[in-house]
Amino acid sequence: MRPRIGFDSRFVVVIVVAAVAALGAALWWHDALTYDVGVYRRYGEAMAAGHVPYRDFRMEYPPGALPVFAVPALVTNGEDAYRAVFTVEMACIEIAALLVGLSLLGRLGASRRHKRVYVAFGALIAALPLGAVALTRFDFWPSLLLLVALACAVAGRSRMAGAMLGIAIAAKIYPIVVAPVLLAYAWRRGGTREARAMLVAIAATITAVFLPFAVIAPRGLASSLWEQLGRPLQIESLGSAVVIALHQLFGVTARSAYGHGSFNLTGSAASIATSVTAIVLLLALCAVWLLYARGPADAQRLIAYAAVSVAVFVAFNKVLSPQFLLWLLLLIPLVSGRRGALSSLLLAVAVSLTVIWIPFRQTALVNEFAPLPSWSLLARDLVLVAVVFTVVPMRSTIGRTARRADAAPSGL
Repeated sequence: MRPRIGFDSRFVVVIVVAAVAALGAALWWHDALTYDVGVYRRYGEAMAAGHVPYRDFRMEYPPGALPVFAVPALVTNGEDAYRAVFTVEMACIEIAALLVGLSLLGRLGASRRHKRVYVAFGALIAALPLGAVALTRFDFWPSLLLLVALACAVAGRSRMAGAMLGIAIAAKIYPIVVAPVLLAYAWRRGGTREARAMLVAIAATITAVFLPFAVIAPRGLASSLWEQLGRPLQIESLGSAVVIALHQLFGVTARSAYGHGSFNLTGSAASIATSVTAIVLLLALCAVWLLYARGPADAQRLIAYAAVSVAVFVAFNKVLSPQFLLWLLLLIPLVSGRRGALSSLLLAVAVSLTVIWIPFRQTALVNEFAPLPSWSLLARDLVLVAVVFTVVPMRSTIGRTARRADAAPSGL
């Protein structure tokens, strides 16, 4: 029998999220960082007026993000109205993502307690410590798409999972780090043919989304992608936090500058940190993918290793904006057992530490490298690294799992 959420559960999710989001909006409305909403509004109104993205106006996000920008512009006229509708749109997407997450937990055989904690965690963390950014950024959109892809994979629908992952990648590039895990899952479950079908679905969907703009505005699209991939060391990243700590302790030169839509760290130390974190990121991702591919292919491991892939990308990336924590918010709590509980607790600590400088002390961090936000930043980034090592054991489990390949869930 297929596990079901049930009408009552869905109704409770909507009520809980709506109530907590309203509380968060009341607390954060005047302090929310709304610059990005203004950018989204310009994009949306330009499209509503018939202008073509990448050709007629500069667009910094991938094409899969366009719908969430356009919809509020079609029904509003003015900055405040756009912001209100966009906020409601993101709240609805968050609710949809929570429902998909609950469906996943049902297929994984999670307890009612786990489901309740999942809803409470997602609603409370999004609305309170992350209230300044949660509904003023579009990051719940790719999060929803990624969760749908994982749900399709767990349900045995590999092609649909590939298509949804392709859309998620087209919305915001980061879900690409989950592709090797999903492909390994399909391969272990259905063989080479199933993995090939998923890969084709991923590639075909990405091509379908990007190709029209590549034909109409190749330079604009290429410039958009390069702007994202070529960003400097963002000031909230782990590499930047380490350089700032060295500046505090030993006087290492650290300078901040604004560019690419964020405050970044510049100088020789920042360049070294960028290179080192890039190498660590690549090695860590490869280790995660290899460990998953060589272990049993069960649904709980799929979710755990998908979550840790995203966690690695967040923790060791050269860019770590506050909204990136939303990528983990509805993913990490899906992990079962003690590891899931501990990693969720650590994520809550990381989010809470972020509030120390966002939005109230951001200027002190950027302009002065003030001690409190600087050390809080380093602590937050190290806690995110701890999340990586908590979700799954970052060591080989070949000897222990080789005899249990394709057996029951490992309990991660």
